[in-house]
Amino acid sequence: MSQHDYVLGNQSGSAFRADLNLALAALVSQNSGATEPATPYAYMIWLDTTAGLVKERNAANEAWVIIGDLGQPYWGMSTTAYVDAAAAALAAAYAAADAAHAAAANPHAVYVKHALATAANDFLVASGAGAFVKKTLAEVQTLLGIAGLTYEENYLAGDVPLTLPDTFYDGPSLSLSAGTWKLDGSIFVYNGAGAARNITVKLWDGTTAKSGGECRLDTTRRLDVYRGGIVVLASLTTWKISAAADGTGVEILTTPINNNAGCADTASYLSAVKIA
Repeated sequence: MSQHDYVLGNQSGSAFRADLNLALAALVSQNSGATEPATPYAYMIWLDTTAGLVKERNAANEAWVIIGDLGQPYWGMSTTAYVDAAAAALAAAYAAADAAHAAAANPHAVYVKHALATAANDFLVASGAGAFVKKTLAEVQTLLGIAGLTYEENYLAGDVPLTLPDTFYDGPSLSLSAGTWKLDGSIFVYNGAGAARNITVKLWDGTTAKSGGECRLDTTRRLDVYRGGIVVLASLTTWKISAAADGTGVEILTTPINNNAGCADTASYLSAVKIA
């Protein structure tokens, strides 16, 4: 074990030879020692005999980076031959698995392909243990209960002024058949009064409300108010979004006030999707 600062100063012949021999000894021993070299250099190798580690000085010459274990073959790092052997073993395992499936005549395992599937949207559905049948997209939708979804929507046809205080006025509405429906809608409310107004909005069938909410609008302010919910209907029923204000001067508008090119009569709407 030897270390050296690798600086050979001007000195007599015998002293120079002794100093050079010390530098060469440090070089061939990879600067091994129980403590780090007193004069490190960037990319210097140091065999740390205290920790049993192989270390390399970083490019900035300010810290040591561990690169291996002393006494281990290849300093504990995998060789190319080892990596190649592992890859070959993995490939052999895949090949053996494929051969086993082919020998068992099991076309349903491993790969998503089957002689039954003849079109891009075909599905394979289990019909029993180890047995499959082909189903079209429409047939799968029927199995999942999502075939033939019914969709309805309606947009408010004209602005609706809330003429009387504390009285509900109807916005967009839909007449829906029996079944389970997912409703979503919004109304665009504008306060043109000279004072703030409290506004209540609800999604209802004229008797029972599914969802409701309240907001307060300062004068000349406007707001999109969303309402939604799932309703189960026994017969044809009309659902609507209605609003009431605690004073006059409030309207449900059909069209945004600013930058409204291309979106006329779309500000207040109600849509529904039949899900069962």
